[in-house]
Amino acid sequence: LLLGDSILQGIHSYHPTSSLANLLALELNAEMVNQSVGGGGFYPELLEPLSFVPDWIFVSMGINDVRAPMENPAEPRIAAWFARLRALYPSQKVCAVTPIWNTRFLGEAGYQEKVEHIRGCIRQECEKWGIQVIEGDPLVPHVGSFCNEDGLHPNDLGFQCYTRGVLR
Repeated sequence: LLLGDSILQGIHSYHPTSSLANLLALELNAEMVNQSVGGGGFYPELLEPLSFVPDWIFVSMGINDVRAPMENPAEPRIAAWFARLRALYPSQKVCAVTPIWNTRFLGEAGYQEKVEHIRGCIRQECEKWGIQVIEGDPLVPHVGSFCNEDGLHPNDLGFQCYTRGVLR
């Protein structure tokens, strides 16, 4: 089971098989259900029981939560999201990736501090709930040629690096 945002959904991969989700499924020889949603973030009300029990859950989101409005701050939503995930899937192996590097918001004042804060919130909740954390920042090289033109989503080469990093 894959839960994430547009990056895990595979937006902007040139070939559908080049997306992170498909590359992981191919490398692990696994069936996958990708429940990732473009623009998605840590909204616990969107986590619903499924008609199957997954063996493994992969979480990759948080970049959309970096710019969360003050009236709906990310911190309590992240905490509630992981609590709900564990309530629904108490014994499944879960792996969560913190937000990856991107070029889109590099010049935005305070962005780096905000993304680090979100990464810290994810780490804290994962430690609390016994969830493995993979640091997303080093997974995609910090070079614009690994991103799509929008600067936010990896391109096919970026997805290959992301997949290799996750599987290490």
